Amino acid sequence: MTAEFKITVLGGGAVGKSALTIRFITGEFEQIYDPTIEDSYSKQVGNDVIHILDTAGQEEFSALQDQWIRDVSKKTKIKLQNQKHSLVEAANIRDKIIRTIDIDPEKGKLPLVLVGNKCDLEHERAVSREEAEEKSKEWKCYWLEASAKEKINIDEVFLECVEQIRKKKPKGPSHNATEAKKPGFCILL
Repeated sequence: MTAEFKITVLGGGAVGKSALTIRFITGEFEQIYDPTIEDSYSKQVGNDVIHILDTAGQEEFSALQDQWIRDVSKKTKIKLQNQKHSLVEAANIRDKIIRTIDIDPEKGKLPLVLVGNKCDLEHERAVSREEAEEKSKEWKCYWLEASAKEKINIDEVFLECVEQIRKKKPKGPSHNATEAKKPGFCILL
């Protein structure tokens, strides 16, 4: 039986959202930065189909975030960051997701994955591993590092998103359609 999972990539501009997504989909690394407004991709992984929405990270498109969150309320969100204000911005996007879809993160029902992007650029690290691990514990979510350029943990990022959706999905038969379609979210730092 085929299952479909929808993942939305959110984050600041030039943090590697498209590079990570394209590396996962095609296996290729895009060297040239080409700002995205919105691109969609799909990939079959075993019996699962993973749909990915790659979004704009530039501040001028922040008003679109609410719409992307609403449109993909059955999807997983990924947030990419590698800048000093990464954790603050990640928290802001997480809060926006929580407000937009009206979910209580304290109940542990929010599928969330934090990913430290561009881990190959250790000399440019803005968020320490300890800070990211602490935030992942606070948010009750999974955390790992990745690099599209060096092909580090690319598959793991997206497969962990799928795993988190599966873990957080209500068990047994759903009492209503809304409960069965609860969203999942992954945030990449």
